[in-house]
Formats: sequence, structure tokens, C-alpha cells
Amino acid sequence: MANPTYLRFIEDQPEVSDAFRTLVARTTGAGLTELTAIADALDARLDRDDPASAPLRPLLAALHLDRARLTGEGGDDDTALMLLIAAHGLVPDDDAVGQTLADALYTRGDMVGVADLYRALPMPPQPPGDEGQARAEEHLRRARALRAVGDDALAMRHFEGAMGHPATRAIATEHLANMQEAAGRWEAAARLREKLAESVTDPQAKRAAWVAAGLLLQHRLARPAQAMQAYDKAVDAGLGEPVLLGCILALYREQQRPERVLGVVETLLAGDSPGRRRSELWCDRAWALGARGDAVGAREAYRTALSVDPASVEAARGVFDGLADAGSAEQAETLAAVQTAVDAVTGRARLTLLSALLDWHTTRDDRAAMTAVAADLVALAPDYRPGHETLSRLGAERVAAGDLDALGPALAHTRADLRLRP
Repeated sequence: MANPTYLRFIEDQPEVSDAFRTLVARTTGAGLTELTAIADALDARLDRDDPASAPLRPLLAALHLDRARLTGEGGDDDTALMLLIAAHGLVPDDDAVGQTLADALYTRGDMVGVADLYRALPMPPQPPGDEGQARAEEHLRRARALRAVGDDALAMRHFEGAMGHPATRAIATEHLANMQEAAGRWEAAARLREKLAESVTDPQAKRAAWVAAGLLLQHRLARPAQAMQAYDKAVDAGLGEPVLLGCILALYREQQRPERVLGVVETLLAGDSPGRRRSELWCDRAWALGARGDAVGAREAYRTALSVDPASVEAARGVFDGLADAGSAEQAETLAAVQTAVDAVTGRARLTLLSALLDWHTTRDDRAAMTAVAADLVALAPDYRPGHETLSRLGAERVAAGDLDALGPALAHTRADLRLRP
């Protein structure tokens, strides 16, 4: 039985010659060489400027389609494409031929050529028995091509069409989210990121989508409470990327979420964080423990942070929080830890530690320790006023007690204290 297109042509053209009737009948099972001969014979009869030749066009187009199929199967994609272009040129209003050419152009990555076709072609009908996947995949192909040539409005409509089937929903949603972000439509982008997170099944993709939604809610829409809900879902889904967790951790602490802070810190401390970053994590842990009312655990965490990074300002201050209520053993352990840190650093970090030590000894009214630490401070930073003020006051007390040798140094520190006052 011959190709249906050819049979229809014979039925519609009763005047066709017996010789041509024979040529058409030979298309059944014909090979590429024979089809080419038939096409050449038909092409020779076709006068493209003669309206009377119009009935021959669909027949020649059908021959070109068959030749394109066989040529493509033989590996000659370029010739196959040229035959499809020729077929479409013969019947430009034939949607089926146009769709076949569009499929070939899309496969070759010719987005400019296929986008022009997609603008003119209606969506193909849904195949029998298909539950919408084929149509959704066609929406996705059209959307990608139109997006590639900058026709965003039409691309978005096709991406929305592709969202209607589970097989294409995730990729279409992600493309739409990217487009909304590129256009600065943050509200729509955040909603799409949330939809993406709910639709994907891959755990890593789900976590990434929740984080992306959270970042939009936090930084673009200034909605930290909603951002935390998205971050919670990412963390609960097993988020482990240190950079992302670090961003989330800062918001958890800012929003007073100690339990969440502890969970994220535990995950990050289990990894291989560098020294300073590891110290910061121990400080985060200390803050969370303190927020839960565990002052002893908080100070212990601060001591650990200080041992990891002696230059940590937060740790230097944190180790003394509530230390006055601690036992003598913990106080001694803390002072030893601080002194070890003092010996390990220079410059501003050393100044911070010594200043914290001076505050501690002042609260304990330990005159000898106050004198020693204040002297270290002014030696390290000659313009550090609290050191001069402390030495001036302690010197004046010694002079009042009859120690005249303390008069000269006391006056010197008093003058420095007065000079440095604002």
C-alpha cells in the first residue's frame, strides 16, 4: 500500500497520467535512491509560478519528508534538514510539516530558526492515550527556544504550560523563577522558588530551592520570619553546605533562635572549618547555650573559642560573663586560659584581652593584679586611658598611705589621664 499522501493525491487528481500513477505506487517500500528519482520527476513537472501546479506541492513535500527521514537514518543530518526546509517551503501552511521542521531545528540547537516557527505554529494536538506529558514537553521546548532569543513574554506562557505536568513541572518552575528574578519581580520569584521546593523530589534540589526562597524573602523582601520558615525546611531536609548554613546561622542568631543555632553549629563543627571560623562557631554555640540559661556551658564554649583563636574579641569578653558566680576552680581555669591567649597574641587582640582582664580584676578589687595588668596595657598602648586612670587611682591610694615613692608615677599617670579625656 502506498503512502497515504500519495494515494490522496491520485484520488484528488483523476487526470494524472498512468505513468505518474505508477511512480506514486512505487513509493511503497521505496529506498532513498528511488524516492529521489520520483521526487526529481515530480519536481520537473512542478512550475512554482503556475497556480495549476499547486496540487503537486503537497505530494512533493511528502516525498521530501520521506527522503529526510531516510537520509537522517543514514546519518546525513544536514541533507535531511535541507529536505525538511524544502518541504516546509512547499507547504508553509501545513502545521504538521512545520512541526517536523521545528523538531529538527530544536534538536540541532538552532533556537533562532525554531523560535520563528514556534511563533507561527499552533500547539500540536494531544496524542491519543497521552495524559498531557507530550504537550507539556512541547511547551517546554518552545519556552526554552523563545527564552533563548529574548521573547520572554511568550516564553513565560509556555513555561506556565509546562508546569501543568509532573514530568516538566520542576524545570519549568525553575526557569520561571530565574526569569522573575532577572526582571526584579522578587515576590513572584520567591513564590516560584517555594513551589519548586515542593515539587522536586531530589533532596539536594529541594534544599537548594528552599535556601533560594529564603534568600529572596530575607534580602529582597525583608521578611525574616518567612525566610526562617524556608531555611528551617532546608535544614530539616539535611542541608550541609557550609556557606549556606553560615548565612542561615547569622539570621537564626539575629532572630533569637538558640535551638536552631545549636543544630546548625553542630553540623558545621562536624566539618573541617578553619581556625577563626571554628572559633566563631564556638562563640555561636556559647551564645545559644547562654540564651537557654546554661551559663556554665556558655563560658566553657567561649574558652574553647578562645583556645582556637586567641584573637577572638567575642570569646575574650564571653569567658567573663557571669564568672563572678562560678566556683574558684572555673575562675582559675578561665584566668589561665585568658593568660595563655594573652601570651599568644599581639596588638589589638592583646589589648582586648588585657582590657577584659583589667575589668575582671577591678570587679574583684584585686589591687596587685589591677596594677600589673594596667601597666601591661599602657606599655602596649601608651594612649590607653583606662590603664592610666587605674594606675593614677591606685598610685594616689599608695601615696595617701605614706608611700611617697609612688608620687611621681601617680602624677605621670594622672597627667596622661587628664590629657586623654575627651
